Amino acid sequence: MRAGETLLATGQPGQAWTCYTTVLTLARRTGNRYQQGHALIGLAQVSRQQGQHDQAADYHQQALTLLRDIGDRGGQTEALNGAGETFLTIGQPAQAHGSFTAALTLTRRTGDRYQQARAHHGLARACHATGQQDQAQQHRQHALNIYTDLGVPEAGHMPTSASPVWAGPSTVTPAST
Repeated sequence: MRAGETLLATGQPGQAWTCYTTVLTLARRTGNRYQQGHALIGLAQVSRQQGQHDQAADYHQQALTLLRDIGDRGGQTEALNGAGETFLTIGQPAQAHGSFTAALTLTRRTGDRYQQARAHHGLARACHATGQQDQAQQHRQHALNIYTDLGVPEAGHMPTSASPVWAGPSTVTPAST
């Protein structure tokens, strides 16, 4: 799956798509539901990047259902954050807020600080879109603090003060810790 993430990050969505569909096919043949769920997340990321938002939302939902069935909380968090990003992209901040809130709740159980920061970043953007500026600022600050503590590039994409324009989510996420 790292190959798909790398291909997507380097502007090769067609090759990333091929990689993820190959993984999904093999995972289905072998009954590896963990790999199926994560391949679906990858397909959702490619779909969102290519502007196929309905398809992205569908892949995120399929992944979420599958990952819930097998108890993969880290994967669930990644799928929820991805769904939230898709909802933001299509102008549905209330739905995005719900997805990011569910992701944040899970990250508090799993301890995955990267996904926690990602959920806060998404909540900041969703709150900003719905006019909840104080809450947006609080979530933005939480995200910035965590991203900075982790030393990840996203810290550099976040403004140091409230701004009407925030950098969007990355399309590639590091493995959960």
